Amino acid sequence: SSLKAYMLLRAYGKRKYSTLIQQNLDQIKYLAELVEKSPNLEITAPVASNIVCFRYKLEGLDEDSHTKLNKMILGGLYQKEPFIISDTTLKGKYMLRACNVNHRSKYKYFDALVSTINSIGAMIVKEHF
Repeated sequence: SSLKAYMLLRAYGKRKYSTLIQQNLDQIKYLAELVEKSPNLEITAPVASNIVCFRYKLEGLDEDSHTKLNKMILGGLYQKEPFIISDTTLKGKYMLRACNVNHRSKYKYFDALVSTINSIGAMIVKEHF
């Protein structure tokens, strides 16, 4: 809301607030780079702001199976870690969605997110696929 933005500007000042926003954008770019470097993850939509859409992929799976796999990964992530990511479907493709609006985020959180998703994904693939 505009009140929240106004209060943040009042609390931090324009320069500090701009720095915090840029930090969030830099961290999302970092997350996108981690996803791109991971052999089992793929970016599924252009990274245009503070959001990265991606999914765990497995060679030879059809779209329905990729959806099932990624829904199971998201469920496992919710049970295991305090990461707050959501999901979405774009052009018939189900994907995970990470949005960074927390000025307290640290780069190591994004390392841990990718590591955890890869770990959960590998476990689910081994057990179900």
